[in-house]
Amino acid sequence: ATLEQKINNSETFVVYIYGKNCSYCKAFAPTIEGYLEQNKFQINKIASDDSPNIKTLIGDTYQGTPSIYVFKEGVISDYMIGQKTEKELSAFVTKNSSVFETHRIK
Repeated sequence: ATLEQKINNSETFVVYIYGKNCSYCKAFAPTIEGYLEQNKFQINKIASDDSPNIKTLIGDTYQGTPSIYVFKEGVISDYMIGQKTEKELSAFVTKNSSVFETHRIK
């Protein structure tokens, strides 16, 4: 399902938004990819380049890439913007563990 469909269906999910030519995204990639793999999370990933309506869907909280958004029942409940350390990423995941747990690979 697309981001728009997930929002319209009032789904609970996590989405990672990155830019294909974003230097911060490239620098953050090993951190987020390693963390997700190590903790067995599979989240939605969207390239902002391929989603011209991303600003409309995310709204005022969208400030560029890399960014991670947590949706509860189709509404943004939390977000993290920018290149972060693994410790910062881990704290964000812990804070939103109920949603991240729905993305854990069994």
